Amino acid sequence: MKNYESFENSTLWLLTAVHLVILAFVFSKGKPFRQPLYRNYLFVATLVVEFTLTLFFIFADFKQMYVVLELVCTPKSWRIHMLVMLIICLVVSFLIEEFILDNRPLWLALKRCLKLKPGSNYKKLRIILEDDTQWPPIETTVYAKSGIANGDCKEYANPAFQNDEV
Repeated sequence: MKNYESFENSTLWLLTAVHLVILAFVFSKGKPFRQPLYRNYLFVATLVVEFTLTLFFIFADFKQMYVVLELVCTPKSWRIHMLVMLIICLVVSFLIEEFILDNRPLWLALKRCLKLKPGSNYKKLRIILEDDTQWPPIETTVYAKSGIANGDCKEYANPAFQNDEV
């Protein structure tokens, strides 16, 4: 049996456990895909329990707990440093998510400033159609040339169709 107990492993495990709770909180905005945080009681209860347990693991001084979890008891000053790091992580993550990543006016201004063109084919086609005053053709039908010898049959042709090769 290998012994993985060290200050680094203990610190990494405890920081990662709390960091996952922080990220779950920061990225659980709610709409449009989930309930808002203030209405999702089960999720909030889970976050509180996880956060409480990990804080307990950080600050508890029970030798048996450290043996079972294969952790090393860190000095109290380092535990406080870890807590400060986690608080800074929470604040920075929340501010970046709130004011940079979810800031649609900021992203639109950046796109205008950098003169970026849309990447999706849908948006490219929309821009082309907005510039074309003749589209859509109103009260007209475009027919293809008939493949029948006498030319009696009318077939609809899609002017945007290029070829049938895949």
